[in-house]
Amino acid sequence: MIKVYAVNINEPISSDDYINFLSHIADENLNKIKKFRFIEDSKRTLYGDLMIRYLVCKNFNILNKHIKYRYNEFGKPYILNCSKNDSIFEFNISHSGQWVVCAISKFEVGIDIEKIVPIDLNVALDFFSKSEYTKLMSVSENIKLNYFYSIWTLKESYIKFLGKGLSVLLDSFSVCVEKDFVIDFYKEYKLAIYTENDEFPKKIEILKIADIVKEII
Repeated sequence: MIKVYAVNINEPISSDDYINFLSHIADENLNKIKKFRFIEDSKRTLYGDLMIRYLVCKNFNILNKHIKYRYNEFGKPYILNCSKNDSIFEFNISHSGQWVVCAISKFEVGIDIEKIVPIDLNVALDFFSKSEYTKLMSVSENIKLNYFYSIWTLKESYIKFLGKGLSVLLDSFSVCVEKDFVIDFYKEYKLAIYTENDEFPKKIEILKIADIVKEII
């Protein structure tokens, strides 16, 4: 079964803790963090990396210092030394607003979370398939924005599942809001997951960043 975890970047931490957290992540993410202008962007990348390390340490009894990241040709990350009893650890991360979420599975998985904010729905003309756009225009006005984000997150989760980045055009395929896994998360967010050969989660486990770090130190 897919398991989904979330951590809130607004959870209060001290400056000393933040600096300590930075010492436990991959160099490539540390370099990325140093380029961000805003602390919120830094925390999203930092907490995502820490969450993956926590889950690897917890599930595979691998020390954090031995965890090795690798990337496919399109930039999708995977853990090189993370198989046990033929059980493969697949993961995917997404973040938006105050939340960073992670899905793990034995199978390829994609996850996307988006904060629901007002948007010009005409953007759907450029990124949705004809059938998706027609369906969006057919729903009542009071749910149209919510429906837009349902389609958007499903499409993003599917592309992340494929792991081929922007080489797959968003309007080249269609999703079904009524059929696929998409939920409202804390009312202000839409969250979607795409996978094959797996069961969808019954709940999302909220983690504390301090507990995550304790596990990997």
